[in-house]
Amino acid sequence: MDAAGYRPRTVVSGGPLELAVLWGGFPLLGAGAGWLLAATTGWLARLPWVPFRGLIEWLDRLPEPQATGGTIAVGVLAGLVIAGIGTAERLIVTVDAAQVQLRRSDQNRTVARVDTRVVFLADGHLVLLDGDGAELVRESTDLPAAQLAEAFRTHGWGWADDDPHRPAYRLWVPTCPACRGRGRAAARPRAGSPAGSPRRRPGTAPGAGADRGGAARRGQAAVLAADHAGGRPRAGATDFGRAGAGRAVASVPGDPGSRAMTEQQPYRVVSRHPGFELRRYPAHLVAEMQIQASFTRAPMEAFRPLSAYIGGANRARHPIGTAAPATSTAGGSEKIAMTVPVVQVEGEWPGAYLVQFVMPATCTAATLPEPVDARVRIREVPAQLAAAMRFSGRWTEQAFSQRATLLGRSVTAAGLQPTGAIRYARFDLPWKPWFLRRNEVVLPVVE
Repeated sequence: MDAAGYRPRTVVSGGPLELAVLWGGFPLLGAGAGWLLAATTGWLARLPWVPFRGLIEWLDRLPEPQATGGTIAVGVLAGLVIAGIGTAERLIVTVDAAQVQLRRSDQNRTVARVDTRVVFLADGHLVLLDGDGAELVRESTDLPAAQLAEAFRTHGWGWADDDPHRPAYRLWVPTCPACRGRGRAAARPRAGSPAGSPRRRPGTAPGAGADRGGAARRGQAAVLAADHAGGRPRAGATDFGRAGAGRAVASVPGDPGSRAMTEQQPYRVVSRHPGFELRRYPAHLVAEMQIQASFTRAPMEAFRPLSAYIGGANRARHPIGTAAPATSTAGGSEKIAMTVPVVQVEGEWPGAYLVQFVMPATCTAATLPEPVDARVRIREVPAQLAAAMRFSGRWTEQAFSQRATLLGRSVTAAGLQPTGAIRYARFDLPWKPWFLRRNEVVLPVVE
């Protein structure tokens, strides 16, 4: 603190040691793996079951020292790539008396102290709540809790050592004397229900035969029951525009080389259950296209026409220069901000899929421009209650199908009734590493 009483900002990050591990450790590990591969290619080439047999035999035929030097160089390069990704994905928290800045890669979020009631770490996430208990921010992090607590407390922020609403929630078991009222009524139907869940193809809603027993048959229900005596909503319950309203920098499809803010579709978290969130989505508009193709091929074929639509292949509905949720161009078309996720659902005929771009929340049916391509149509999706399961990984039919099956079982086990088709949501650009991608399966449920 200086003579005027001003405290300089506090920055919490992994620090130089983390960077040294990333940029020193991973390249060294890569070099060691490359050397080991070069030293064992002769032995590996004799194994009948070894994968990439052709590549290993080719390496075994290379003369020395070219073979060892090449594999070490490739290993070092792979380590540098991993170090670069790790550096970009680090969360850096900068705190002062007025605001906190959260920076990860090219994403930057700022939250004012006057809007924040309490800050805490919960399940590996940094969470900021407003005065009503709604989430302003939830960011995954492995930063030390002690450093974060000291930084926020030094600048006068309200820091809690745990979720202040956690005592209002407990794991429901049939014999729990304290779990009464509506919490017991919601969780009890799960105990003793019939088991069995047939395999489903992607897009089919789980039927009545889905697994309703789950952990409840083992003496404990996999759902958190609220203590309704306190009447306090879960801290995860958020207002539209808060949860899912974060903005990230991404290239706008249809406008090569440009950079624009990517909006995220808003939703409100109603409750959290093991394996999924129960969310309330507001009514929204989508630009969609139906494609007769495989699960993996459909979004690839639909992407160009849909991205062309938001990139300007449209006809404006309002005079150029008037207020509108899109950017007008001299040709009478508009550029529309990209909103994530890109959604895929089963189509209206067998073997077809609908691929949807969610339109910005500020758009209305009256102001959204008309598509030039007749294959692109605009449709309003009504407000709905839905269960969502988040995961990372590749965009394969198997990956999404497995999560859809798990979500269906978890939803029915929680006493909820599915309605409608599964939605498959992709949040990231194709060149983002598969293990860092955000994917979701979303299942509408009965109110």
